[in-house]
Amino acid sequence: MCYRKISKYPCGHCPQCVSRLRNEWSIRLRSEYPNHDFCLFGMLTIDDKHYSDFYISNDVFVFKPQLQKFWKRLRKNFPFLEFRYFVSAELGKQTNRLHFHPIIFIDVKENAPVSFLEYLTSSNTYYNKHVKAHLPIIYKYFEDIITKTWGYGFASLSPLRSIAGCVYATKYIFKAFDTPLL
Repeated sequence: MCYRKISKYPCGHCPQCVSRLRNEWSIRLRSEYPNHDFCLFGMLTIDDKHYSDFYISNDVFVFKPQLQKFWKRLRKNFPFLEFRYFVSAELGKQTNRLHFHPIIFIDVKENAPVSFLEYLTSSNTYYNKHVKAHLPIIYKYFEDIITKTWGYGFASLSPLRSIAGCVYATKYIFKAFDTPLL
């Protein structure tokens, strides 16, 4: 129940509303997860060179056009992959710098080139320092193409390996709202 309910609609800012919203997104992402070939969670940063593209003034940021261009470039450069995503923006606690946390769902289309299919069937692994484990090389491929296509800074991605990972990711994404606004 919303603490600030001054109309028939919830306020969207009190702890109860934020918890409800987090649960709704968690349910959506949990239902999305099993329907895709791959699922990634990570962080997209913005370097000094590109920060002015996002920052206007007085802590006002505009990032929708840049994110839309990024997804369009990704789809254009890799037409044999289908991308669905959920992205949250966050200001860092220590540096107060804007960065993004995406959950990316990837499906391989039937027209994938042979060179890509070799990655899919490869038994090679690489060490992912974020999850502290050896993962199939395909995840390194995804991290590399997303980093190159992002172009605004650094990209760090790890696989979401279970539905529980979607729940964790939504809690992480909504952590900025955990401070009550009352």
